Amino acid sequence: MKLKYSLTALLVSCGVAHGANLLTPGDFIIAIGSTGSEFPGGEQPTAVIDGTPDTKYLNFGKANSGFIVTPGSGSSVAQSAVFRTANDAPERDPSNVSIYGTNDPIVSVINGTGSKENWTLISSFDANLPNDRLTTSAPIDFTNGTAYSSYRVKFDSLKDNNAVSQLDEFQLFSGSGGGGSSILGAADSI
Repeated sequence: MKLKYSLTALLVSCGVAHGANLLTPGDFIIAIGSTGSEFPGGEQPTAVIDGTPDTKYLNFGKANSGFIVTPGSGSSVAQSAVFRTANDAPERDPSNVSIYGTNDPIVSVINGTGSKENWTLISSFDANLPNDRLTTSAPIDFTNGTAYSSYRVKFDSLKDNNAVSQLDEFQLFSGSGGGGSSILGAADSI
């Protein structure tokens, strides 16, 4: 089963407007994890890019879970990311995150390891998420000059690695500071 979702409005975070996201209806997104990856029906991977506050993606795969997304708008250069914490349990928040890119066709399967493609590490960083719930992070900048057609976002560790992983929203942007175009779709206010 392949999950798909799109977004259409402007992302507004802490009163600061960010660029418009590029996902369109039918964009591809799947859950990944190293072991035990699965998600409840109401908390699927599409929720992490739906732009709807207080919906979340939850993965029972714990640390090393995440998702793969392919923007329908085509290849893009990611240079910053923004997170929004989910509604409960701060220990489930990603602590360290790695973002990878590929131009290979996606052949990984839902709830698999997400490693069947040739992935290039774009950035690995501390997400620095607050314990406050439904709170948007400051943009996290990274250096990247390569356009990729798909992205793998992996939660390398969680605030508590024995917890399941969760995240309300995640966005990638083509410019630093959450500027330029938002690669993962325009979200309503997050």
